[in-house]
Amino acid sequence: MKTPTQSIEARINAPLETVFAEFSNFETFPKNFHDASSQITSANRTGLHTQWTQQESEGNEKIESLYEVIEFRENELIRMTSDDPRSLDTLSFRFTQIDKETKVVFELFIEPKGFANKMLMAMLKGSLKGIMAEEMTRMKTHIESNL
Repeated sequence: MKTPTQSIEARINAPLETVFAEFSNFETFPKNFHDASSQITSANRTGLHTQWTQQESEGNEKIESLYEVIEFRENELIRMTSDDPRSLDTLSFRFTQIDKETKVVFELFIEPKGFANKMLMAMLKGSLKGIMAEEMTRMKTHIESNL
């Protein structure tokens, strides 16, 4: 697989099974991770090939993305795609139990659509890590506060 556009990791003070269950609950994941609204569009609600549409606001712009889980290994890995008008992204989450914590490695692979979006991505690459860290912190806080 190619090198991620950006990668971060977080330690969540919860058992691996609990953390994985929250990340793989695709009915609540968009709200807890991205602070976005969503709707499941596939017959299955979790696991491989689960699909949903997700609506987010970025400034004055509303963005709708189609997500699909493309790899799912229980308590180990979730990989999904996100397709929106600007880019086709792959999000990868790897889970490892370390003592009483769970390490989550979040890798983001971005394929911008069109020349203008490629230029925009080059300018925003520095702020991307901060956005990813904010999303991971939101999820960590959600999980740890619900134990």
